[in-house]
Amino acid sequence: MDEKKKAKYPMLALRNWWIIRKKFIETFPKGAITDNYLAAILGMNKKSARSNVIPELELIGLIDDKSKPTELANRWRDDNEYPKVCEEIKQQVYPRELLDAVSDPAGERESTESWFRMNKKVGKPAARRMVTFYILVSKADPKGGEAALKPPSKEKKAKSQKKEKTEEVAPEMPKEEAPLVSAPPSIHIDLQIHISPEATPEQVDKIFESIAKHFKEFYSPHK
Repeated sequence: MDEKKKAKYPMLALRNWWIIRKKFIETFPKGAITDNYLAAILGMNKKSARSNVIPELELIGLIDDKSKPTELANRWRDDNEYPKVCEEIKQQVYPRELLDAVSDPAGERESTESWFRMNKKVGKPAARRMVTFYILVSKADPKGGEAALKPPSKEKKAKSQKKEKTEEVAPEMPKEEAPLVSAPPSIHIDLQIHISPEATPEQVDKIFESIAKHFKEFYSPHK
């Protein structure tokens, strides 16, 4: 592999890796892998396929400089050969110092990501994509694509939809107004008292004392 390729590290999306392998297993391409071909099987536009997928496949060694599938790609399709192909990709693409420093990138993801950031001078998103692919070829599991390509189950989809509905903002409920409490009825009494002119002051006082005694229950001063 030339020096230009050695200076780069693959960032191929895992789903694309597995979709292409599945397609190669079904029908191994005889001609070049074009942007039209990749756009059709990956469900993306041609520009994205041309910019983000073809260079990655060439870097990994699955296609040559004329975009034709290599013998490595042919062996890649076989489950028995798959681990060997992944090991060859690791040896061809990654420097010895990384292979010696990080033997288990899945278990040492943070330090592996740090290595890519420091050596390639990239940000976290790019470093994460490099680490993800490095973990993929390090695991070398031909059955790894089963989970990646498996459509979500009905139960999982239903839970997802239920969660989305739960997270919807509920309409604001009108505040319940406190019931109106009517004031107690007021009582107005007109009292006519006829006092004899012959009554003494003591008798007049007795009359009003009696009135106050009998009507005090109807009067409750407001605080």
